[in-house]
Amino acid sequence: MIPYLEWNKDENSEVPTLEELNRLIGQLETEGRTSRAFTVTLRVNDETGMTMVVGRQESHITFYDANARPPVRGCTGPWDDDQLIVYSYRGHYSEIPRRFCVPIADAREAMRVYFRTGQRPENLSWNEW
Repeated sequence: MIPYLEWNKDENSEVPTLEELNRLIGQLETEGRTSRAFTVTLRVNDETGMTMVVGRQESHITFYDANARPPVRGCTGPWDDDQLIVYSYRGHYSEIPRRFCVPIADAREAMRVYFRTGQRPENLSWNEW
C-alpha cells in the first residue's frame, strides 16, 4: 500500500516518500493558517491511521488501530488548560480542550515516525477514550 493523506471531505494524495509527506503537510499547514485549522489523516496500512490538526501552533493527534482495544487513542499535551481549540474535521466544526494538544513540531515528528514504522509513535503521551 502506498501511504496517503486525506483531508476535508474528499481530498487525498499519495505520499510515497517522507519528503513528499513533509512537503504536503507544510502546504496544508499554510492553507489551515489562512482559513480555519483542519485535520489531515495519514494511512500507511489498512489497519492503522493517524490524524493531526494543521493550521495552528498546537495540534490534536489521534491514532487508530483496528487491532487494539480501545481502537482510538488521543494525545495529551503539556498544557493544563481547557481553552478550546477550534478546527474542521472532514468539513465539520470541531473543538477540543488545549490539554489534549501538542506543539505542532511534536505532531509533525509523530507523523514522520508513524510514516516510517506504521506504529503508534512513542514521542507523545497517549490516553484512552
